[in-house]
Amino acid sequence: MLRGVNIGQMDRIITIQHEPAGLTDDDGMPIDGYVDLFANIKAARKYKSANESQEAGKDTVRQSVIYTVRYSGQINTNCIVIENGVRFEIRSIEEIGRRQGLEMMCESIV
Repeated sequence: MLRGVNIGQMDRIITIQHEPAGLTDDDGMPIDGYVDLFANIKAARKYKSANESQEAGKDTVRQSVIYTVRYSGQINTNCIVIENGVRFEIRSIEEIGRRQGLEMMCESIV
């Protein structure tokens, strides 16, 4: 039995951004950073775990989260997810059913 996407659980609003390749501004300079791919889309959120580590002499905590959204072929692991100002890297993506949805395994960006 295929598991589907439960629209009723999509109670979070997220933004998915990607890093533009080859885009330039009005002066011909390459655009740095991320731009919106999808803004204000509904998603379901499920927490996985938090990992403590030490980077550059500082203790850091990275939160692992799984977001479920409707299917889009434009979302890939080069994108980031933003929820309430918190940025998450997309580590892996799993298709749900036959293009019914996507499960994105994400980790917070320190």
